Amino acid sequence: MTDLFDLDGRVVLLTGATGGLGTAMAEAFAAHRATLVLSDRDAEACAALASRLHRPGRPVHGVAADLADGPATDGL
Repeated sequence: MTDLFDLDGRVVLLTGATGGLGTAMAEAFAAHRATLVLSDRDAEACAALASRLHRPGRPVHGVAADLADGPATDGL
């Protein structure tokens, strides 16, 4: 079934990534070979999730950002 939804070469920016639904979505996107940019307000949680989902050749980046903060959103 992973061939049906192959995201190889695609980049997914996922906000709210460290919550229950966000984590489940991140895991699904990673299973389908997407490059991930995971964002949430909690920098440590972002880094931990990115580290857990990282696979050789499949970069996962954790970026802390509060989407209510304009400059933080620009940085994201």
